[in-house]
Amino acid sequence: MGRLICVSNRVMTPQQTNTSGGLAVALSSALKQCGGVWMGWSGRISDETQLSVEDGAFTSVTLDMTQAEYDGGYLGYSNSVLWPVFHNRLDLARFDPTFFEAYVSFSARLADAIAQRVQPNDTIWVHDYHFVLLGQQLRARGVANPIGFFLHIPMPPPEAFLALPEYRTLGAALAAFDLVGLQTTSDVSNAIGCLRRSNGAQLLPSGRVSIDGARFALTRAPVTIDATDFAPAGPLVRSATVRRVLGVDRLDYTKGLPQKFRGFARLLERYPHFRKTTVLAQIAAPTRDSVEVYADIRQELEGISGAVNGAYGDVEWVPIHYVHRAVPRRKLGALYRSAAVGLITPLRDGMNLTAKEYVASQDASDPGVLVLSSFAGAAEDMEAALLVNPYCVDSIAEALAVALTMPLADRVARHRALMAVVGARDSQMWACDFVRQLGRAARINRGAPAVSVA
Repeated sequence: MGRLICVSNRVMTPQQTNTSGGLAVALSSALKQCGGVWMGWSGRISDETQLSVEDGAFTSVTLDMTQAEYDGGYLGYSNSVLWPVFHNRLDLARFDPTFFEAYVSFSARLADAIAQRVQPNDTIWVHDYHFVLLGQQLRARGVANPIGFFLHIPMPPPEAFLALPEYRTLGAALAAFDLVGLQTTSDVSNAIGCLRRSNGAQLLPSGRVSIDGARFALTRAPVTIDATDFAPAGPLVRSATVRRVLGVDRLDYTKGLPQKFRGFARLLERYPHFRKTTVLAQIAAPTRDSVEVYADIRQELEGISGAVNGAYGDVEWVPIHYVHRAVPRRKLGALYRSAAVGLITPLRDGMNLTAKEYVASQDASDPGVLVLSSFAGAAEDMEAALLVNPYCVDSIAEALAVALTMPLADRVARHRALMAVVGARDSQMWACDFVRQLGRAARINRGAPAVSVA
């Protein structure tokens, strides 16, 4: 195989050694092994549309966005249309007809840059909802290399997907890829349903799909973490008097943070013996601050935490510790280990690696308990967690009560089962397996007779 060309919205340069996400670690490792190229947005806004190149263990190639591309394509179509629709929040989507043009514009310029640099034996791997059109744009420029796509967020049900004015265009664009990777079996099922209803897709043998004669494969390829990065180091340090329930999330309306706060308040209401002995510590890293709905949820959280702390707290004990900033990755392991309960309650999530990080960080002899939303992609394999309905505050409160009183033997058994899932594969294995599948899909996706989808 030749080089690997990875494409994502944000890019890690060869000089960046500290990163906040496991995905960046996995991609940089795969690129170093293959001698690859990482391409995407520079993070800068400039009408000069500057292209930057940095060489090292791999090469990074980044483009500036114009103001129109940033406002209409990134903030607009990517994060105010695709993000809410794919998370089944049609009520928050802004269907502005000018957004799609800007979304197309930056992706097309990136396709030009890739087409100029691609070599015959290269493999191209496109990541996430920012670049759904990129495979089609590359094919239009004569790029015949294997091209794969991985969607890190959930695939919506057909009813939500069909609300997109451009649903046929987006569905047809997926057919330009040789392999489309999704997080869960339900995502794969939703993808087939969306493509059947939007583009008349037909199902081929071995899971391949045909749209107007163009054939590609769908695969479930759940993202994972490097469990060894979070392995316990040093003695377990937990307060003897106050137990911590911990949440670590981006400040996003998909994460179910208001419901989490209200669920914790219901715990204190129903079970007064947890007052003064239990706190909820919520880390909410800022994200997309310039999108109005994110300012709204920040204000809502501040209001709920203030009300709960006012109702139940005193000068010696504050029930909710709400921190609106990111925590460095190197400090997360100790923070996870200090928590008796990891509370992860997204309303909808592609995977949620925080749940896996929490489990990997625990002391196996005295582990904490994971309380996890049934609507996180991670729940598909992490059945030993206490699974909850994040829309139901009573469900959250009851699970917290069980977790906080769970006997040691039960905690150890659940943790052992969860570690069997989390430790089975690391992020490098995930990346390498996807690239191998992509190579196979590119060789066999053409020539199979179509069978109608039932």
